[in-house]
Amino acid sequence: IYSRVGKDLRYYLSADTPIIFYTEADFRNIFKENGIVRGFYDGGSIRLIFITDPDNPLFPALIAHEYTHAVISILTDNKCPVWLNEGLAVFEQSRYMASSYRYIRAALDKGSRLSIKQLEQGFATLDDVSMTGLSYEGAHTVVLFILDKWGWAGLRGLLGSIKEGRYFANAIDEEFYISVNVFEKMWNEYVRKKFK
Repeated sequence: IYSRVGKDLRYYLSADTPIIFYTEADFRNIFKENGIVRGFYDGGSIRLIFITDPDNPLFPALIAHEYTHAVISILTDNKCPVWLNEGLAVFEQSRYMASSYRYIRAALDKGSRLSIKQLEQGFATLDDVSMTGLSYEGAHTVVLFILDKWGWAGLRGLLGSIKEGRYFANAIDEEFYISVNVFEKMWNEYVRKKFK
């Protein structure tokens, strides 16, 4: 995970990143996290519920997800918007455990249009499983779209602009030479082609 995430983002954490495991009851009681949250990075350690056997693909997937947050946190000075941060974490997680994209497919079946604002709202309301699920899957598809269109160089450039303090809309404009509206239109076309 350290090597793979480091290669993708061209950044390797210089210090050890401890991983602390909890029973689910202790995790929920101590951190007051509900729903689908099974772990988080707190700026120094990765804290996870020990919910599965280490041989289960879910085990490295959860670690990859949270470790990616650790790298992004340091790489962008904690300035990365949640949708991009989660999208990258799910991308790295998906190397160990495939995504089903059921929420994306359901949204496409309804004729819904995806937006960054919608993703942000889903991450803000973790009690609505379908809305949050759509946000995680949608954020993953944003990363897939960026990688397909601009590659890792473009994605790293976007993260670099965000680190420098640019709002993500300005970073997209400066890195990809398109507005957020055009970016979202292209992303929606990509998602419809790939997942419908």
